[in-house]
Order: sequence, then structure tokens, then C-alpha cells
Amino acid sequence: MFLIIASVIYFISRGWNLLSLPVFIDEAIYLRWAQDIIHHGLIWVSFSDGKEPLFIWVLALFSKFIADPLLAGRLVNVVSGWGLMMGVYLLAKRLLNQKAAILAVILYLTSPFILFYNRIALLDNFLVFLGCFYLLFLVKKKHFLAGVFLGLALITKTNAFIFLIALPFFWPAPSFFLGLGLVYLPVFFAPGYHNVFSKDQSVFLAFSPGLFWPNFKMSLRDWWLIYFGAIPLLAALLGSVQSVFLAALLFGPWLVEAAVGKIFFPRYLLFMAIPVFLLAANFLQRLPRKLLIVFFLIAVAQPLVLSSWILKDVASAPIPVVERWQYLEGWPAGYGSDQLVSFLQIKAKQKSIIVVTEEFGLNEILKLKFYDDKNVTVKTFSGLNDPIAGDYLALTYYSQPSPIWPVREIGSVCKVQCKNTIRLYEITR
Repeated sequence: MFLIIASVIYFISRGWNLLSLPVFIDEAIYLRWAQDIIHHGLIWVSFSDGKEPLFIWVLALFSKFIADPLLAGRLVNVVSGWGLMMGVYLLAKRLLNQKAAILAVILYLTSPFILFYNRIALLDNFLVFLGCFYLLFLVKKKHFLAGVFLGLALITKTNAFIFLIALPFFWPAPSFFLGLGLVYLPVFFAPGYHNVFSKDQSVFLAFSPGLFWPNFKMSLRDWWLIYFGAIPLLAALLGSVQSVFLAALLFGPWLVEAAVGKIFFPRYLLFMAIPVFLLAANFLQRLPRKLLIVFFLIAVAQPLVLSSWILKDVASAPIPVVERWQYLEGWPAGYGSDQLVSFLQIKAKQKSIIVVTEEFGLNEILKLKFYDDKNVTVKTFSGLNDPIAGDYLALTYYSQPSPIWPVREIGSVCKVQCKNTIRLYEITR
């Protein structure tokens, strides 16, 4: 009965206003790749940008049956997020007990960190879902299935290698490596897979002593205290002395990612949520009953307020600064793109048009929005010294066009708090 009630609350909270956040640049890229798979059979298209394919395949499957690509993509994570919630319950029940499992699920349901990524079409939520079931099957000694799920995680995102930290605690049987190999090796040897490692090394990963402390301090002070809340995070840290295994799952990924993360965002540490919920639940359940009630109510109060704020008005929600820049205020955010698309759709009904934009940001969003529209051609420029030719110029990464371009501004749309603006120009010749 508890899981039924939790599931109802989950789907209501995750489905509410699901499209209120405009499409984010990475979502647009993934969803366009899914369209390439559906329409052109390009199953390895993600290798072109050094990304693993599994999440894109799942997006393509959902997009095949749901007309709106953004809705299809976000529903993938709504479903996988529910699976993750069930995995957290089963893992907590197996490692701890029924009471701790219930507390862990309540922490999961109220967590703004989890809520946000359950509702956006990025691969990290899906990755953590796979990682949770890898852990569950490893703990239950179902070694073949543990290997299969680790393999699925590895063909979702390379940093799933960090999940190997669990192996010394539950050293697997040979069937584990059989399951891992059956899933991972066919993709590893697919044409183009080398691009994955090349991109990880050149863009995301760097081994530098100077990275660790700034990344660690930022994640603790600017991310986790906001996303987890002081009491759940403190309970998890204190509870880490009660379980070496869960403590390793908490600190291992955190320390490694902080040490090598040349590009470092909160979603890269979403996996931390699993041990945080389990450790916090285990610590809280050991308190005397009256203290448990008081501390648990405090523990869910702050996350619940922020979660409700995100559902009601994500644009004003006090999420971490780097998250606001990515999803609300900066050039990667999709705010304002709907107005731009609506304008271009009207113009495209009158005649075929060419829209010129930057290589990133609006380029990806417009290519998704006009994927099958033969009346709109999206072209890009790589620098302000490039010549341009077409009907309209749209900018968000660059604040102003090049002075050598023959353009006239015809409109602009502010993103959240006007920290970034989409500007539209007519190309006059």
C-alpha cells in the first residue's frame, strides 16, 4: 500500500507542468539524434559527438509513439525515475530494513535534486536508474543481471565506471563478467566508439590537483546544501560510519568526480543521491521515536519547499547558481525559443526561409523544432568574421552581430531575469 501511494504521489509530482521548462540545449541535441534514428536509421549517430547510444535509443523508442519530441524525452525520465524510486526502496530494504526503506522513499519523493532531473530529458537520471539496479542485483548476488545492468550503464555514459567501486564489497561470480561483456562489448567495438573516449579526455576529464578543492567546496556549499538540505546531508554524513559500503558509494564518486571534473555540474553527481537517502534514512531510524519524528519533519521540510517551488514556478526557484545559468538564464537555456519558433513558423507559411544562427545553443533548438519542416533551413556560422547569407539571423551566445553583417534588429526576447537575450535580425541582402 505504501508503494502504491508513493507511486501516485510520484507520477502526479513528476507529470505536473512537465513542459513548463523550455527545452535545454542538451535535450535538443539528444532529441534530434532520436529523430535521426527514427527517420534515417542512424543508430550510432551519438558517436558523432562522443556520446554513448543507449539513452538515445530509448528516446527514439518513446518518440516513435509520442508526437511531441520534448514530451517523449521527458517521459523517458519520468518512467525511469519511478523505476529508480522502486530500486531505492528495494535496495534499502535489502541492505537495511523496511522502516529505512520507507524513510528513504519519502526522502526521494521530496528531494528537489531528484525531482528536477526526473522531469528533464537528460541521460543522468536514466544512468542512475540503471546504476541502482546494478547495485541491487550485486547485493542480491544475481551476478549475471548485475553485469547486464552495469553494461547498460556503461553504454549510457562513460562515467558509469565509477560504479565499479561497489565490486570489492560483493565480489562477483564469472557470470557477472559474462553479462557485462554481452551488453558492453558489441557497442565498444561499434564503428565510432573511439570518439567517446576522445571527447571525455579532451572536454570533461583532467587529472589536476588544482581541480579537487574548488570542485569539492563548490559541490558541498553551493549544491548539496541547497538540493539535499542541511539535515538529510548531515544525517547521511554521520550515518556513513554505520556502513562502509554506503559510505564508499557516497564519497567515492564525489571525490573522484571532484578530482577529474574539468567541466563539473550537479547532475554528474546525481548517483550520490542513492547513498545519501539510504544513509540518512538509516541514521534517522536509529533515533528515539520522538527525535525521529522531529528530525524527519525538519529533514523533509526544506527539500519539500524547494520541490514545490520548482513545480509551481521553476523560473523563480532558488536552485544552485550554475543550474540557473544552464536551464534558466544562460545561452544554453531554452527560454525565449518558443517565441522565436512561433515567429519563424508564421514567416515560413509565406515562403521558404533560411535562418542563420550560432553553431551551438539556438542551432540545436531550431534544428529540432524544424526537423521535418522543408520551409525552414537552419544554417550556422562559427565566428563573427564569417560571412552570412539568408533571411534571418538569431543570436543568444553572441550579444551583438558582427559590424560587417548586413542585418537589422527586428525583435528580442529576454530569458529569466534578462541575464541573456535572444535577438532576431533580418538579413537585408
